[in-house]
Parts: sequence; C-alpha cells; structure tokens
Amino acid sequence: MTAPVLTLLMFWHPAVGLSAQRWRPEDRVLLSDFSHVEAVAASPFTVFAATTHGLTIYDRQARTWRLPVTALDGYPAARVYAALADVVDNAVWLGTTDGWARYDANVRTWEQGRIPGGVANLMLDARDPASGIFVQGAFGWGFLPRGALFPVPDRPLPPPGQRVVPLDARTALAQAPQADAMRALILTDPRLSSYRFTAAARSPDRSELFLGSDGVGLIRLDLSTGQWDRLGFGLVAARAGAVAVDPGGGGVWVASAGRVGERRGLTWVAADLSADTTIEASGTLGFPCVEGRRLIASGPSLWLACERGVVRIDAGGARIKLFELDAPSALARAPDGVWVGSAHGLFVVTTDGKVVPVGQVGQPVLALAAVHESLWVGTPAGLGLLAPGTTDVLVPPEVVEQPALRAPIVALALLRDTLVAVTPDQLGWRDPASRRWTLVRGRPELGRVTALAAGGGRGGGGGGGGRRLACRNERTGVLGHRARHVSRPRRAARPAVTRARRGGRSALRVGRDRQRAGTVRARRGAAMSANLRLGRGGEFDRLRRIFARLGRTGQGLGDDCALIRVGRTWLAVSIDLSLEDVHFRTAWLSFADIGWRSAAAALSDLAAEGAEPFGLLVSLGMPGKGRGRVKGEAGAAVEIMAGVGAAARSVGAHVLGGDLVRSERYIVDVCVLGWATRPVRRDGARPGDGLWVTGALGGAQAALQALAAGRRPPPGLFRRFARPVPRIAAGRRLAALGARAMIDVSDGLAADAAHLAAASGIRVEIALERVPYFRSVHGHVAVASGEEFELLVALPPGFTDRDARSFRVATRVPLTRIGRCVRGSGVRLTDHGRAIALPNGFDHFPSG
Repeated sequence: MTAPVLTLLMFWHPAVGLSAQRWRPEDRVLLSDFSHVEAVAASPFTVFAATTHGLTIYDRQARTWRLPVTALDGYPAARVYAALADVVDNAVWLGTTDGWARYDANVRTWEQGRIPGGVANLMLDARDPASGIFVQGAFGWGFLPRGALFPVPDRPLPPPGQRVVPLDARTALAQAPQADAMRALILTDPRLSSYRFTAAARSPDRSELFLGSDGVGLIRLDLSTGQWDRLGFGLVAARAGAVAVDPGGGGVWVASAGRVGERRGLTWVAADLSADTTIEASGTLGFPCVEGRRLIASGPSLWLACERGVVRIDAGGARIKLFELDAPSALARAPDGVWVGSAHGLFVVTTDGKVVPVGQVGQPVLALAAVHESLWVGTPAGLGLLAPGTTDVLVPPEVVEQPALRAPIVALALLRDTLVAVTPDQLGWRDPASRRWTLVRGRPELGRVTALAAGGGRGGGGGGGGRRLACRNERTGVLGHRARHVSRPRRAARPAVTRARRGGRSALRVGRDRQRAGTVRARRGAAMSANLRLGRGGEFDRLRRIFARLGRTGQGLGDDCALIRVGRTWLAVSIDLSLEDVHFRTAWLSFADIGWRSAAAALSDLAAEGAEPFGLLVSLGMPGKGRGRVKGEAGAAVEIMAGVGAAARSVGAHVLGGDLVRSERYIVDVCVLGWATRPVRRDGARPGDGLWVTGALGGAQAALQALAAGRRPPPGLFRRFARPVPRIAAGRRLAALGARAMIDVSDGLAADAAHLAAASGIRVEIALERVPYFRSVHGHVAVASGEEFELLVALPPGFTDRDARSFRVATRVPLTRIGRCVRGSGVRLTDHGRAIALPNGFDHFPSG
C-alpha cells in the first residue's frame, strides 16, 4: 500500500505551551485518499467501504460520513478481499491477504486473526449470524466462532438458501435490472467514465445498491428510482502537499501532491473533519498543478505554489489562473496580492496579474510570514525581516541573540500576533510585546515539519491569525485533531449542568420532553453554575419550587443534559421516562415501536446538546401476565428492548445496562450518555441571532389525531409518530457551525421557543408563514405539535440561507429560518406580520 503524506491539524497555541503529552487515539483522525474501494458491506443503518487507505463508514440514516478508521486505529495493512456486515452489531467482517478482521463501529475496536494464505471469501448463515462466520482460506472453508481466533474445519456450510455472501459488482448489476440499465449513464458521466466498479453491497431492505470504484469512491444507487449519487469522501490524492486554514475557522484546504496521471486538486476539510468537497481535474488541460507545495487563503481566493508556478483559484474553482515562476517554495499575503518566495529570491504576484521581483535576497526563500506591513523571511541561513518601505532583508537584533534561528527556517506562521518559526529540529515563537523568542525541541510524532498554516480564530486580522496551527510533514495521510481546541469559549465554561428529561432517580424531568432537572458535580470543590431560568407553566412552577427546596444541593438545573468535564471534552448525560397512556398506548404501537420511540426521545436531548451518543441505560416497568400482546410473560420486555437497541444502533450507540421491575403500567426510562466537544446549551441566544428549525413540523400531532379518532395515519405520518429520528448528526453539525443556543422540539415549537427565550433572557419572534410543516397539517397545529424531536436553534446573524443549503447537503436535513432573537422576553408569534395568540404546549401539570 502506497504511503500517503500526512497533514496534521494540531489545535494548539504557543501561549499555553507545547504539551509533552502524545495525542490520544480519540484526539486525532487520519484523512487520506479513500477513493479506491476494495470491498463494501451494508447493514440496515451503515455502509462500510474498505479502501486502500482505511475503512470508511457511511451513516445511511443521517446521510453523512463518520470519521474513517485507518492504520492509526488498527486498520489492516493487508489487502482486503471481501467484506460482510455483522447483523448482530454495528460491525463489519473483513477477509484479507493475511487472514480475517472484524471492526465494531460502536466501541471502535478491532479483532484480527492470521490464517495462512489469507481469507478470500466470507459467508454468514442467515438463520444463525450470531454464532460466527465462515471463512474461505487456502485449504477451503472453515467456521470462525464468534470470539475465537482460528477457524474450525468440521462445521458444514449452511444450505444455499441461507448463505449470505459478499456481492461482486457484476452480479449486483445483473440482479438489479434498473441498475444495469443505468450503468452506461453512470460510466459516461465525466467524473466516472475513467473508472470501473470494484465491489458492491445491497442494503438489507433491497432499496439501495452501493458500488465501490477504483478511483471515485462509493456510489449509491436508488433501486426504486434509478437515481444515483457519488458519495465522495477523503482527499483528492493520497499525498497531501500543502494546507491552508480558513481565516474564518470553518476548516482547512488541502492541496494534493500526486503524480502525473493521478487525480489532482484541492480538498475542503471542514471543522467536523468531513471531507466531501473538492476542486480537481486529472488531465493536462485540467487543474494545472501536480504537486502542491504551499497554499494560502486570501479573501475569496486560494493561492497555490506548485511545480509550475503560482496558481490563483477563485469562486470555488470556477476560475483558475497560472502565473509561471520557477520553483516557488513559500507564500504569504501581500496588500495587493501575495508574496512568493522561490529558489531565485522574493516576488510579488499582484491581484491584477503582474509578477514583480523584490530586492536582492541572494539565496533561496524557504518560508514567509506577513505581519502587518512587514515580512519575515526564512532562508537556509536563518530568519530575516523585510521592513516596510525597504527592499533588503535584514537580521533583527532579537534573532541575532538566538543562534538556533540562524539554522534553515523551513516554516513560518502567525497565530494572532505571535510569530512561529520551525527549524529542522526546533520550534520557536516570538512574544510580540517583549520581542523575545522561546524555542523548544520538536515533538517526534510530528516527523519533519515542512509547512505551517495559521487561522481558525475570529479577529485574527492582518496576516492571518487565530489559535490553531496546521502542520504538514512527511508521514502518512491527513491527521485531524478532534478535541484539543484551546480557543477562548464563547462564555465562561459552566460546570456540570443538566436537564433530566421526563423523570428519573438522578434527575427530575419536566414536560413531556421538556425541562428536566438534575445536576452532576463535575469535580469536588468545583464552582457550579446557577440554575437556568425556566419558562411558564404549571410543571415549571413545580420545578422552581423543587429547585428552591434543593437549595445549593441542586445547581446547574434546567438544560437538556448534564455536562461533566472529562479532560478536554464533555460527558453529556440525560434521562427520559416514557409512561403508558401518557407518552404511548399499546393499542396504537408495537412494543418495538415503543422501545424505539422512548430511546429516540432521550437521544434527542443529546442532539440538542450537540453530543455524539455512545451508550444507553434502560429501566423497564412491566405489568404481570395477561397484559402483553406477544407470547410469554417476557415477550413485551424483549420486544421493547429490541426497539431500544435498534434506535441505539441507528446513532452508533450501545445499550450498556439497566433494570427491570414489575409495575401496573408499562414504563420505559432511558438514560443516555454522549461526548460533546462543543456542547450547546439553551441559554446562549443573543439579540440579533437568527432562529432556525430543522425538518418539518406537525407530523406527530397529525398522526396522534388520526389514531385518537380510530384511523390509521398515512405511513409517513405514522412513522414520524412511532419512529422519530433523533437529529444527532444535525445537532453536531450545528454545534460545529457556531450554534448559540439549541433545544429539541418536544413540548411544541411555541412552548420550546419560550423555554429557550427564558433561559437566554431574550425575546423570540416567530413568523408562522415561515414555519415548515407537513402538507396535511395547518400551520397553527404545527407550532403546537409536541414530540417532533426537531431542533430549534439560535445561530449568529452571519448564518445565511446559503449556509443552510450547505447544511442540508451535508446532513440531508432541511434547515429553515423562522424568526429572530431580540431584546425583551417571551415569544411573539405573527402571521404575515399580524400578532396571533400562542398555542399551549404540553404541560404535565397544567393546573400548577
């Protein structure tokens, strides 16, 4: 396997020092070229694509890619021959040239075993997939029991009708006539015509076909409509030549450093480490650079130094212009274009297309960093400075005092107002006030650093800035650092806070899904934040009295989740109780639906916090014999937990435990656990923020009205009521986009907007005509409908409809602006400018 070059996104700032700790596995991600697919496997909720550089994981429900699994995480170095989804867990079996491997996506762990001659094929018994898997090696088929390392040879193969085996592309197309008819169209598309299909997998419900290719990644084919999509993910090429951090902090551009005949171009890696946007071409008349060397973002343009000169890319790749220069090696922003350092000295490429030489440097320029109107210049002889109005590069006194800075300067960057310099074996930064330099030895895991790019903070100004550093070195892939962001928080971090959803022992739930109360202490002696302000209503009056009675024992109450600081991230915890004849009726829903619905309601709290779930704890209250509709006293509990498990798998979580008791009515109490790197509370909205909502509203209420009237709702509305989808991916994306405040719509849009307004101390204005709702639902019903589990979010004023369209492309979830946040209190609802009465939301204790 070819070793790609590595780009490291290291969230770090000199002001806090260079930590001696090595990165933990959960703190970094390797991004590379994942376009060459060797094997594909599909489960009800996930598609696994084994590629030459890692295992990529596509979430079918959220329509988003999860973080890849690469050599850093234990991905086999051997070539993959076959893949099968493990239907028991959210996992995949792989057959490789060395043997077998199994990856569990929920707990992120590998099992592997060596078999002489490797494993060329895999087979599952459709009626007994839990016992293990059949593997075909050099000496025929053997059976690998689950948990074992080596196969046993004496187990017979299942009957032909029970065999589940990997699909090859030819067989898959032959078995799907509509897909075969689309094949010619797919392969005549300019993006796909040069490549071939290498692997295939069909979803268990037979609605989708996923085809792997040898250069453009995974292709999804809708077998009912014939519509197809290329599910692009990863870098344009395996070798990353240069990086440029977006000054706005939204992500980083990565330039390829490929070879002639390979794909070439740029990849946009967003802050959430999604990598699905590219500017690329492969022919000599396409993208002009084969090997990107330096890259910077300046206004609406990207400037790339490569083997042919300097390239300016405007308007998302629509305009590309090459300025021919010999061996450019460094770039920096200039007032009227870009500074260019090359083997022959220093130049300026102006915005109007002129190339102007500057001064007499007398040696190659290796690195550049612009600070206001000055330019720092790195050369083989050390660090120099080009002062404003001069044409000579001089050595400042503070550099003369540091012999280490007279070594070759291989990289320079500006973080806020701090200059960072890299020599072959040291890294240093300059204090802008004292002009003193601090130097430290380089960290071994960085390898040999050859480039830096700074950005990610607002207000950096001048020549760039921010508190993040992007490095390029000479190892493998693109390494993204997930959790160690040290930029200043939007406000002082609050310790553990909670809003336990509908009841429970460790937290008090308020509202059908509303305000849970509860708190968890982050650490002994830590100061706790005050309770959040609550909205109006009988149950909230009760909560206020409970809060008062708890006194200082209950602190930080009133949010969607309790937040517990764990290292550099947050553990989000919430609990939600569903009670028969209050939240569900057994005459309307199957027990599996009841389990799914109860789990989804709890998971929706994690979505509102911007958290990623990893576990659920479930307590069940079960009536005695004669109440269940399924055979046996334990049947109802089994079916409910099957629904809970299905909901957990849909978001990549595990059921970790629980409790079971006898009760008069069915009770499902779900506690959820998740990780959040940028948790979003409901108290952060500010005047001027836009108010947005995901999805469409009113479906749950419409289904409820039909069921109450004895009618079966249409399938879409019934599924909305019985199997709501927690917006986990959408919540995480909104958190990454800078959401100020967020809450899930469980008591009704109007009621939950009031909760957000009360917690944030602002007034919310909602335009009814802007609210998205189901076709069969009236707008007034939509704003009152509870248990929708969509997300109501306050976003900064700069978030636009264009950003919302990008959000929809990334998550497949619509995002609609429905109002704004202003000074004042409460909620104002208008219909085409005319104020109208607010509908009542759900209240467990309406009489107070």
